[in-house]
Amino acid sequence: MTEEDKNLYVQDAYQPEYYSLTPTKMVRFFRVFWPWQILRFIFINIKMVKMIGKSHAKKTSL
Repeated sequence: MTEEDKNLYVQDAYQPEYYSLTPTKMVRFFRVFWPWQILRFIFINIKMVKMIGKSHAKKTSL
């Protein structure tokens, strides 16, 4: 690797597309809006119960 290649490699890491996104106002609102958090908690728990129920179901084969 030449000296020019090394310089290009170092500069490439600081391009704008490598920085993280800033959350929008709507995203920040939903992060602190407790009714939304409760609904998400309920829906995620229902999904987990379904998935665990499927894995613990009795197998009728054999």
